[in-house]
Amino acid sequence: MRKLLLFAVVLALPLMWGCSHQDNGMSSNMPDSGNQGDTGMNYDDIDPTLRAMVDEAIESEEYDIDAKGADMNAMATSYSWIHSITGPTVITEPGIYFVRNDFMTSDDAIVIRSDYVLLYLKGHMISGPGDKSGRGIVLEHASHCAVVGGQIKGFGIGVVVEGGTRNGIRSTNIVGNDLFADPAHGVAPQIGMMLVNSTYNQIIYNRIENINLGIFVRGGGSYKNQIAFNKVMGGDIGLLAICYNPDGTGDPAGPHNDYVAFNKLSRFKLGIQASAGAHDNHFEHHIVDYFVAVYEDVDGANVFYNNTGMMLEMPMRTLTLNFDGLDDLGNDFAYEGWVIVNGHPVSTGTFTVDGGGMPSQTMFDVTSFDLAGASKFVLTIEPVPDPDPAPAHTHYLAGDFSETSATLTIGDMAALGNDFMMAAGTFILNTPSTGSDNSDYANGIWWLDPMAGPGPTLDLPMLPAGWVYEGWVVGPGGPVTTGKFMDVSGFDMDAGGPTAGPDPVPPFPGQDYINPPMNLIGYAAVITVEPYPDNSADPFTLKPLIDGSIEDVGIGVPQAMTNTSANFPHGMASR
Repeated sequence: MRKLLLFAVVLALPLMWGCSHQDNGMSSNMPDSGNQGDTGMNYDDIDPTLRAMVDEAIESEEYDIDAKGADMNAMATSYSWIHSITGPTVITEPGIYFVRNDFMTSDDAIVIRSDYVLLYLKGHMISGPGDKSGRGIVLEHASHCAVVGGQIKGFGIGVVVEGGTRNGIRSTNIVGNDLFADPAHGVAPQIGMMLVNSTYNQIIYNRIENINLGIFVRGGGSYKNQIAFNKVMGGDIGLLAICYNPDGTGDPAGPHNDYVAFNKLSRFKLGIQASAGAHDNHFEHHIVDYFVAVYEDVDGANVFYNNTGMMLEMPMRTLTLNFDGLDDLGNDFAYEGWVIVNGHPVSTGTFTVDGGGMPSQTMFDVTSFDLAGASKFVLTIEPVPDPDPAPAHTHYLAGDFSETSATLTIGDMAALGNDFMMAAGTFILNTPSTGSDNSDYANGIWWLDPMAGPGPTLDLPMLPAGWVYEGWVVGPGGPVTTGKFMDVSGFDMDAGGPTAGPDPVPPFPGQDYINPPMNLIGYAAVITVEPYPDNSADPFTLKPLIDGSIEDVGIGVPQAMTNTSANFPHGMASR
């Protein structure tokens, strides 16, 4: 049975950080000592001094990193198993390994393939590429190893324990880049620490910050681990502080019988998630500052006890919009912005534009999760009031985000899907609705070629839903429609128009102005792209073809139109 528990307030009982084992009950869960790990190494061959020092680093509650580091440094001349590390390293022999300086790498930084290794970072920083690639420290089937001190920054995974047992990771600081992640849709997370099919390990007193997924325990081969006294903090887009699930190989078994307690978890959507297959893990005495929920126990097969939490306000970021060429839509319509997150539209808010093209608002607050995860921005035209929370079909401008910005055009496939740079057309003067009377030919305009059967003369792209073409003539009295149309080879929506004569008209866009008569010489001829339903009786701002002055060249003589798509509106969305 799926359980999702939300805790909205912090309970009255305070939790004290840095308690002893006796105070928190961890001693009853301590693993038994062992003699051999997966490497098959004979521990009797290892210097007892080294074994004692490594075991102390793993198990001692009172381990003083600075003091022990000074002692070990002084011992370097006495023991051959004390080594220095100055860059990326693979460790294959037992020993104490000192990191002597900060260093960077785009791959794995330090890989441990031996038992009985004490890796002392000595306060230094190991830096990765910062793009969710590479691993900081990797324990590959190693046992009785300790990693202490220092900072690991900018790796895809900070510390990994794969098939390891009786290891300790303590007092290590892992720093991420607060990058967007959505594992359910293939966007990988940046992970602080990960244990895969590993047992009897201790993860204590570490600090993990600015990360998508803090501590990740995987696989049915993971059990009897202790994860305690860690401080795990997401940034603005943290997903999970602690996560338990199968190992991803198809085996449904999950981790079990771990003791996870006294961790401080903050700024994640979910504090703790025990996925299907995880069972009999104890999650106790956590303080969780969360965005959505304290914990989720998918199978209800784990123990959650005395975890307290406080809901935080969802973090927001600012989306800034800049446009050139937007029209005033009037009182019945407004512009609305949308970010597309994993294929789903999320509204960023509505705004209007005044007669001078000035938007009523250019900055919008959007949740950090949505804005960081947005792949695209889309601008639509919506009715006011708007009864439908989904985007209208009238997608106007759109563009893909590249890093922090998106260039917005009508040519994007999420908008009109064409930039109209190839649009072309001619028209003729004629009045087919008055039959053989040619004396009034200047009172009619038609987008057809009489020598082609007749045939169409407009070369226009097919429009997506939410848009329609409209022809216009513009004279001293202002713009007058010739009719809306979708097909350049069919009747427009009013055929010959309400002012046409009595005879049939050809199946092409156009109109006769017979009643009352209107001579079109000197008028402008315009083709527009209009929102549908239309926001205004006047021409919309998208005018791909214009002839600024109709000439008297005689009946049926083609007159060319100019492509003006270079002046179309455009914009920029910045996050």
